[in-house]
Amino acid sequence: MKRAGLLICIGIVLCSLLTAHTAGALPFAESYLLRAQGAEALYWNPALITPEYQDIILPGMSVAISAGNNSFDLDTYNYISGRYLTDADKVDILNKVDQELKAATNTDAMLLGLTLGRVSFASSVHARGTITISEDYLKLLLYGNEENDYYFSLNENKVEGISYQDVSFGVGNIRIDPIIANLKIPTIVAGFSASALLGYATAETQKYWGSLHTGLDGMNITQEIYVKTGIGGIGKKAMLGLSTSPIPNLSIGMSLDNLFGSILWMGKKDIYHYTIAVDSAYVSELDEDVFYHEQTSEKIDNFTTDIPPELRLGGIFRTPWVNVSADWIQGFGNSQLTSTIGKTSLAAEFTPFPGLSLQSGISLGNRSQSWSISYGLGFKGKNLDGNFGCRTYDSILPGYKSRGLAFSGSLKIHY
Repeated sequence: MKRAGLLICIGIVLCSLLTAHTAGALPFAESYLLRAQGAEALYWNPALITPEYQDIILPGMSVAISAGNNSFDLDTYNYISGRYLTDADKVDILNKVDQELKAATNTDAMLLGLTLGRVSFASSVHARGTITISEDYLKLLLYGNEENDYYFSLNENKVEGISYQDVSFGVGNIRIDPIIANLKIPTIVAGFSASALLGYATAETQKYWGSLHTGLDGMNITQEIYVKTGIGGIGKKAMLGLSTSPIPNLSIGMSLDNLFGSILWMGKKDIYHYTIAVDSAYVSELDEDVFYHEQTSEKIDNFTTDIPPELRLGGIFRTPWVNVSADWIQGFGNSQLTSTIGKTSLAAEFTPFPGLSLQSGISLGNRSQSWSISYGLGFKGKNLDGNFGCRTYDSILPGYKSRGLAFSGSLKIHY
């Protein structure tokens, strides 16, 4: 029974979806601030929308999908399945978990993209989410209630998710260096984009409290969970971007995303309350009616999901055969879409033959996200270009040692 519960926990985490911000960015581990072109630049740096690259992206041409977690690889799952766990196995499993089992969920697919001159239009669907399970729950599954008291809080136990669609418009390649008088500086181009957001659904754990106590009077269990949900909303956000080349072959830039970002949920809005309780129960009584559980819901008023601003800084050095880039992303608030924990990505592209390139990137990870390595194959023809990529989490090569795998495909019709 303990093994079955453990497999369920690992299965929940392994079934999470993770993708890049846009499909074309996945082979570069999201070091894409100064690589994005055409309609993709709306989501990374609108300053790069230029007449030199005009494109059309049709439904199904830009999709990425993946699965991953922060603790277990496929070898661990296969090892546990159908095996009696020794004490050494249990210690090894717990050593893989740092306070909590956690997975982030991200899905992005562009429905339509179009660039005309310095103007670009695009619409994409996005889904984000996280699932977090306390390490103490895992200890209970492996060892049973060895201690007298266990306490569980919202910090290590929550489920959150949001899905929405954007309709975005942007203008780029706006020179601003002539505005700065009497200064000899390199050419600086700017761009901006604005997005109308259509909220599909959201769910957020508002409160979570759990405890387990064992003593002479038996076992006492209490679980209180409040989950706020919304279906149907409208919102907005904006982005500003800059790019310049201070020396030949080197470009640097920045973007500030999610300006004025928020979604107001006005459709179906509820808060669900789940209660589970066991009072003074003994093992011999577990078959009796000693469990109490209740699920209730109530309608709530309109509420807003805020999307804090996010800063991206980056640079890229280009030669005819090789280019390398580095990006840093920093959110100014924690939300379902942003994090105050900064992230660094590095990428390189090698072009051994005209029109064909080998791509790779590494995301260095942080205390809330595993490191990952991406690989891709890019191509560029007369009227069609794109790339196909894969990503592996906590492993150099995709395989059973990976804590996640990702795949992407991006095609663009350019003219």
